[in-house]
Amino acid sequence: MQHHSTAQAGGGCGSVPQPLCDQPAPTRRQIAAAKAVRAIADALRECHPADRLPIVEFCFETFCAGEPVPAFFHFMKEANFWADMASRAELKAYCVTAFMRLSRADQEAFRAFISRELAA
Repeated sequence: MQHHSTAQAGGGCGSVPQPLCDQPAPTRRQIAAAKAVRAIADALRECHPADRLPIVEFCFETFCAGEPVPAFFHFMKEANFWADMASRAELKAYCVTAFMRLSRADQEAFRAFISRELAA
């Protein structure tokens, strides 16, 4: 088996593989988040396996946005406010459910809107 150095294989960062070399350096916020995730994972490993999921579910529910509040006048403003706090799972659940409740014409209009947004 022949070994090629990263430089011979087209790498430009010494011993760091080229795909990793091309990534921007993590921000302080990303580094802090990674440390927090590692600390949480370490703490969960210390718990009995049967207790881990209930703890994670409690944390998830604590930091979720919860159900959207009724909007009386400014629907998009309220929707944006809620979506800024919602988890990925909440966003997907409400998005899919709301889409399925739209009429076929409104679904087509929504698809056209999304296509325009993606093209922009």
